[in-house]
Amino acid sequence: WKVKYAELEGEDPSPAGPLIPSSVSSTAHVQVPGLEVVHDFLTESAAQELLAAVDAQAWDTKIRRRVQHYGHAFDYAKLSIAEPGAAPPELPDFCQELVGRINSARLLPEQINQLTVNEYQPGVGIAFHVDAHSAFEDGIAAVTLGSGIVMEFRQSQLDSGGKVSMGKHHRLAPPPPRGQQGGEDQESSQGSAVISKNVWLPPRSLLVIRGEARYAWQHGIAWRKTDCLGEGEE
Repeated sequence: WKVKYAELEGEDPSPAGPLIPSSVSSTAHVQVPGLEVVHDFLTESAAQELLAAVDAQAWDTKIRRRVQHYGHAFDYAKLSIAEPGAAPPELPDFCQELVGRINSARLLPEQINQLTVNEYQPGVGIAFHVDAHSAFEDGIAAVTLGSGIVMEFRQSQLDSGGKVSMGKHHRLAPPPPRGQQGGEDQESSQGSAVISKNVWLPPRSLLVIRGEARYAWQHGIAWRKTDCLGEGEE
């Protein structure tokens, strides 16, 4: 495997110490039904044009990462749409071509009417979660612009009552320190086994999660600056 670095000069290291990531290839054998990555979904010129259009819009800076919301606004305090029942506003012009391409590919069971833009600077991630059922239907698509990143999927835990856990901590805060990221049959803080898969999302790729991947697996991005990639991945 190959290590890719993305360090911010002059930034202090995390007080919790660095997270040690496992490589993408170490979990290549793990299958997540309903997860699909389409490489080179956008051309380089289309990706740069879209990225410039996104960055020209106003950013919401209320949480740890910069975000933009189109269609229904998402309420991070309630983890639901801000105005349930209301018809969503039309998506902006700059994303209409991309939305049309995704809809035409028929990779999602529903037409797209919601767009969230997340900016992940080096060292910024998002806690493991299953996207809110009340806000999102089956089928979620994510396009990677700028640089690539590793997203980790892990099998949701069953609590003592037999219910699927949607996350052990709030998605706005960094997760508790973990010495080793990724792998199969890890031990969680509660002592139960966890199956995980590291997925490399290269620039200009399209990620689709539906069915089991959408509802039965959590996904998240580690709060780290280093990803371990497989041979040929960059």
